[in-house]
Amino acid sequence: MAYTAIYGVGMLALLTGFALYALYAPDHWLFRHLVRLDTLVGVQYVRLAHLLVMWIFLAFIPIHVYLAIRADTVEREGAISSIISGGRWCRRGTSFEDG
Repeated sequence: MAYTAIYGVGMLALLTGFALYALYAPDHWLFRHLVRLDTLVGVQYVRLAHLLVMWIFLAFIPIHVYLAIRADTVEREGAISSIISGGRWCRRGTSFEDG
C-alpha cells in the first residue's frame, strides 16, 4: 500500500508542480489547462500541497532505507547486502538458485 500511495503522491507532485509552472507559461497548450487548478483552488493552496508532498518524499526516503536495512539484518536473507557486496547469504545446508 505504501508504494501505491507513493505513486499517488508522485502524481500529485507532478500535477501541482506543473500547475505552479503554468503561472509563468499560461500560453502553452498543456499548461493552459492547469492554470484552472490555480484559479479554482488558489495558488497558495497549490504551493502548500506541493510543499507537503516534498516533505512526504523526504520522510519516506530515510524510513524506506532504514526498513530495508532492518529487514536485511533481521530476516538474514541478504537481499540488500547483495546490492552492495554482490554476495548473498545462504543458510547452512541450502543453496541459492538464481532464477
